Amino acid sequence: MVKNAKLWIILGAVVLVAAVTIVLVIVLSQPKKAESYRIIQIYNSEGIVTVDRENVGQLKAYPNMRLQSGDVLTVGTESRVYLKLDSDKYILAEPETVVEIIAEGTPEASKTTINLVKGTIVNRVDSKLNENSSYEINASNSTMAIRGTMLMVSYLGDDVTAHVKVDVFEGEVEARPFNPNIPNSDIEAHKIRAGEGAEIVIKDSMEAQVEKRASADLRTLTAGILQFMLTSAQEDSQKYQFDQNMLEEAIQEKTGKAETSEVTFTVEGTIFAVVRVKKGEKVVCPTIQPTPNGHWKFDFDQPIENDTTIIWEEDPS
Repeated sequence: MVKNAKLWIILGAVVLVAAVTIVLVIVLSQPKKAESYRIIQIYNSEGIVTVDRENVGQLKAYPNMRLQSGDVLTVGTESRVYLKLDSDKYILAEPETVVEIIAEGTPEASKTTINLVKGTIVNRVDSKLNENSSYEINASNSTMAIRGTMLMVSYLGDDVTAHVKVDVFEGEVEARPFNPNIPNSDIEAHKIRAGEGAEIVIKDSMEAQVEKRASADLRTLTAGILQFMLTSAQEDSQKYQFDQNMLEEAIQEKTGKAETSEVTFTVEGTIFAVVRVKKGEKVVCPTIQPTPNGHWKFDFDQPIENDTTIIWEEDPS
């Protein structure tokens, strides 16, 4: 009986070891789930751009450079940098901009925080964020929360004269203004929709206020921002329904690539108006006359080929 008991014990141990071995083989043979992490990358840069990284110091930025969460980018004069986060988030930082990029979580459950220290940035989020993700822009006296949109944010002044400008080109933004010098000074959130803009300022009452307006005129935007909008429209014309012809013309005018001539209207040696006309086209006669009796000494059926000065001539009394 004792021998039989020992035999059963040995057999049981062998079976247990075999079972554990089979389980381990099955577990180890399963394909590992691919790790998911955030990607922050400079996909293009112009001029002088530097990256300040904790425990490393200052680095010179370059195309295709991988960034780390917490990196601070400084964009020099006449410079700009283009960033890509994950596969569907893009940022353009304009000249003389300082911005910190914080990207936590995974692409499926992401937390993105953009801290605008100064300057202007354009943010583009192609895919609408799910309930587990967030994308916020902090700019001195306000926080902008977006889920899938394109907007421009500019921070002017300092914490005393805080002034933030917001322009929404597509989608919707929730702006939460506050006074950075007063704890818990948040006020109700404001919805800013496509085609709208807002000035967020701190008034004498020390309360941050939102003054809504129309979105910025294309003619006031830089060539870099216009090109960013044009590229977005070319990549996804359904989402970014911008007038591509208008953007192309505005870019040409900003960069000087369009051949234009300056036409100056003068009255007794004083400039009355100045317009730019494409070479070979006709200039339009001003609708407002400087004086009741007179005329512009020019044939308006004549195409403009060079810079031209048109003089107002009084009619004989």
